[in-house]
Amino acid sequence: MSLHFTLYAALLLIAGLVSVGVGLLVRRCSPAPGQRALTWFMFAVAVWALANGLEMVAIGIPSKVFWSVVSYVGIVSAPVLFFIFALQYTQRDKWLGRGNVALLWLAPVITFSLAATNHWHGLIWSSFTPGPRPEDNILIYGHGAWFWVHVAYSYSLLMAAAIALALAAWQFHSIYRRQALTLLIGLPIPWLGNIIYVAGFGPIPGLDLTPFAFIVSGAVIAWGVYVWRLFDLAPMARDAVVEHMSDAVLVLDAQSRIADANPAARRLLGLDAAAFGKDLTTTLAAWPELINACRHAFQAQTVIRTERTEAQYLELRIAPVFDHSKHPTGRLVILRDITEAIRGAEAEREQRSLAEALRDSAGVLNSTLNLDEVLDHILAELERVVPNDAAAVYLIEGRHAQAARCRSRRGTIDDVLGRISWDISQTSNMRRMVASGEPVVVLDTHAAADWIRFPETEWIRSYARAPIQARGQVIGFLEVDAATPGFFGLREADRLRAFADQAAIAIENARLYTESRAGREALQAVNQELARRLDELDAANSELQARNAELDAYAHTVAHDLKNPLAQLLGYAELLQWERGDLTDENIDEALTTIWRQGYKMQSIIEELLVLAGMRKSDIQMQPLDMEAVVVEAQRRLEPLTKEYGVEFQMPTVWPVALGHAPWVEEIWVNYLSNGIKYGGRPPRLELGAGAQSPGGQVRFWVRDNGQGLTNEEQGRLFTPFTQLNQMRAKGHGLGLSIVRRIVERLGGTVGVESAAGHGSTFYFTLPAPAG
Repeated sequence: MSLHFTLYAALLLIAGLVSVGVGLLVRRCSPAPGQRALTWFMFAVAVWALANGLEMVAIGIPSKVFWSVVSYVGIVSAPVLFFIFALQYTQRDKWLGRGNVALLWLAPVITFSLAATNHWHGLIWSSFTPGPRPEDNILIYGHGAWFWVHVAYSYSLLMAAAIALALAAWQFHSIYRRQALTLLIGLPIPWLGNIIYVAGFGPIPGLDLTPFAFIVSGAVIAWGVYVWRLFDLAPMARDAVVEHMSDAVLVLDAQSRIADANPAARRLLGLDAAAFGKDLTTTLAAWPELINACRHAFQAQTVIRTERTEAQYLELRIAPVFDHSKHPTGRLVILRDITEAIRGAEAEREQRSLAEALRDSAGVLNSTLNLDEVLDHILAELERVVPNDAAAVYLIEGRHAQAARCRSRRGTIDDVLGRISWDISQTSNMRRMVASGEPVVVLDTHAAADWIRFPETEWIRSYARAPIQARGQVIGFLEVDAATPGFFGLREADRLRAFADQAAIAIENARLYTESRAGREALQAVNQELARRLDELDAANSELQARNAELDAYAHTVAHDLKNPLAQLLGYAELLQWERGDLTDENIDEALTTIWRQGYKMQSIIEELLVLAGMRKSDIQMQPLDMEAVVVEAQRRLEPLTKEYGVEFQMPTVWPVALGHAPWVEEIWVNYLSNGIKYGGRPPRLELGAGAQSPGGQVRFWVRDNGQGLTNEEQGRLFTPFTQLNQMRAKGHGLGLSIVRRIVERLGGTVGVESAAGHGSTFYFTLPAPAG
């Protein structure tokens, strides 16, 4: 047999040898759940890699196919063996009864049989194509239908195994979790290589990366065997979990006696050798919070606060301990000192609270430029920044400070502070603040020599003051009082100073505003009055122009469009009245028809004039329209005209919903349809249509006729009052399309026409579409 060695073949053979070595290494470990399955899994991988390596060195398609068939011994076995190992290792082997195991091997047996007999059916390999580079000696296999069944089955088993290991990694503790994670790290590497090969994304067509990946996977598993003692857990687990944890670990037996404690627990709780074997309540009498948390809890996770020399926070976790029969034998208690973390979080929360309070207060303080309102806001917002029982705002005028605002929960101090003008040079704490610009805190007023006492303020035991500074000058003071000694400290002084800086900005802005407010208000009032009168004048002028235009329209229509039909109607009526005996039946029918036509025309003109008049004053409400019903009503109104001209209508089966006012929209359709009947072809064929919603939120409707079409000049004169087209063919009053334009614009839409001479015309309008 001719052979052709390549680098890829050598790596495959190395992968096979590595897999054999890892399998032997696992086999030498102490017996444990999953050990045998993992051993055979590594041997299956070895067969896979070695056979693939021999396939790479073989020359000729028959030889390569032979070794590919041999490799399927490992290919079909590896997923099943790894799945069995995962269930055994994670203690889920109750699913591995004989019947289930036999079912697991059914698909691999079928797959191998089909591979061995592939030359008869091609269900595994559908084609064999030499690789693009002869020096690589690679054969590209086309995959048949059953190959994908095998891939799906194998990936399902590997996915189930990965889920089992992931759950174990989540449920296990410490070293057990690390062991499961080691297996999880080793599992995806070959799997990823196989996905790359199956998907055809490999660097070299036809090169299966899976066996190469087993070199890395085998190394990871070997590392887990040696470092984490994959199948020999007890000694390392005890050392890692109990002795070397920075957290305090207690082991309690079923009677809540201390069975074990790591060095961290002995240091934290002050335990000595005599504590072991004694009841929890006796040994930890100095830790009542811990006793209460552990007394009845079988499994818990919480935070306890102890009050010994100072506040201390401990994160407590309690977990059950089971024997081999899964009976509870005790509890594992883990304590972690999180005092510093809690204090850091409290400090961060304090800073965030201060920043939020100052930010919100700044918005409130600067929401007005009225000084009285600013002072009220300062007193109200001060409570949020520095909690207190009483507070005051002092403003400096010359050498004296006067309380501008004060508030108390413990009695009235307004009468006292409001009538006193403090001489700053004679008041020591105010004098110090003016000189230094720093706040002053008195922890206990009874021990303060410079505290000035009044009967109304005798209850005050602690206070803090901060200067209000603007433009480098102290313009006032903020004061907070409390009934508790030591209530205020450096923290409150810093917060008070920060708030005083904001108050200074607001007070200064209000004062500047007050100085110029009168002039601005007067000027603003003049400007507003002038603008109002100009707006009224413009509105009145526009209204007058509109009414004059409408009056002209009424006069023109009444004078011209109603005069002729009325004259004909009266003439024929007079003829029928005085000369009926001399008329033939044909003459009478002609006269009656003319009377009916002119009366119908006058009725149409009057209806349109009423619509036009109503549009000027109506306050309509836009509603979703049943457009089909509106169109049917318009056709009913035009029924005499329709019968006379023999009109053929083409209408859509479904109308889109638009917003409008039904009586007005009906008038639009009446005008468009009557124009199409009068000016369309003979007989008229009218196509009614509706378009989908446009990007601007409009629905488009149209009437398309079969008439002669319109020139550009004629199109430009449409939709203006008293324009009549093709007057030789039909008589019109020239007001209809202008009404259409007015209606549509009032409803928030547009009108238009699309036409070319000799090709008919399309009159359209748009209406708003419903929201959503």
